[in-house]
Amino acid sequence: IHEIVGLAVQGGVNMVQIREKDMSSKDMLVLVKELTTIIDGRALLLVNERLDVAIASKVDGVHLGEDSFHPSVAREIVGQSMLVGRSIHSVSGAMNAQAQGADYVIAGSIFQTNSHPDVKPMGVQFLKELHVNIGIPYIAVGGILDSNIPNVMELGAHGIAVIGAIFDSASPREAAQNMR
Repeated sequence: IHEIVGLAVQGGVNMVQIREKDMSSKDMLVLVKELTTIIDGRALLLVNERLDVAIASKVDGVHLGEDSFHPSVAREIVGQSMLVGRSIHSVSGAMNAQAQGADYVIAGSIFQTNSHPDVKPMGVQFLKELHVNIGIPYIAVGGILDSNIPNVMELGAHGIAVIGAIFDSASPREAAQNMR
């Protein structure tokens, strides 16, 4: 993971989210420290769900699942110095996240994805609906490929989030450069 993250950041990735649901706080703190060194300020570093680790490691932000506690609660705990993001799967979820103080949302799955093969994709219409209903940045996730990035961005997405497009690539740096 360390080498892939380093190469992806070299290729232009500007935000890395650590999403290790089963890792202990101690091990996650070690991982965050190692990745912070590798990233070396070239990308934002966010921790998924784990406010304790985010605060202890002084990362750039915390990302919450849609079924997690409200962004307003996270904001009270982390203050204004960290980004607070939320995953959403509906326009109402996005509107709620915005009302609760989220700085951004990650929206999806937009297309069919190998990481969640049983999830029905929401399609690009979802991005159009977000564009007219929320004022905070939204990032498209799920089945994002070089071929569909232009369409996603034309529909108002402020960015994309990928896993497989980089981790499954023979050249993570080149994959990141191509998507960027």
